[in-house]
Amino acid sequence: MERDKQSSADALRYDTPTLPRADDAPAPRVYLTLPIVDDEGPSPGDVRRSILREHAEIRCMLSELETEATNLLAISVPNEEAAHKTRELALSLCATMKAHVSRENRVLFPMLTELDAWGPVRARQLVDDHARQLLLFQAYAGMLVDGDVTPQTLALTAWQLVRSIYADMEEEETTILSAELLRDDGIGSDVESG
Repeated sequence: MERDKQSSADALRYDTPTLPRADDAPAPRVYLTLPIVDDEGPSPGDVRRSILREHAEIRCMLSELETEATNLLAISVPNEEAAHKTRELALSLCATMKAHVSRENRVLFPMLTELDAWGPVRARQLVDDHARQLLLFQAYAGMLVDGDVTPQTLALTAWQLVRSIYADMEEEETTILSAELLRDDGIGSDVESG
């Protein structure tokens, strides 16, 4: 029992990810905060609220990167400082998203699997979607570090990444993170009661 409590609490913790970066670049910032977990472990509602808080923090990062990318595109002759700031924000976003996706896999996968008859299907879809996203983040971060990317390409790809993440979070919030599905009372909306 003590081991179960500890593993439930550990499920809400995550490690700082490592992504490729230039030798002289500082480690990317990871913005996510760690949630508070009680002795019983997280309830479905606790997990939902925690992930939605992370989504709010990620949206702030997305907005900042979108603004920088838009500004970089607007400059007729982009300067190195503007390109560097956009690149660093994009690398930080990739690192944050890698940590967030990994945490969602550790926390949501087992919870979704046990919710109802559709749980295993939802859980598998979550992991499949996240595998695709992780490949995208890794490839994008690698391009930023290893590639000779023009400021225009940097801005356009950053903007595309932002749009993709916004869309993925919106879909998650209306499906697997819905209040009807992740409820503290354990009664899902698609479960009939007698």
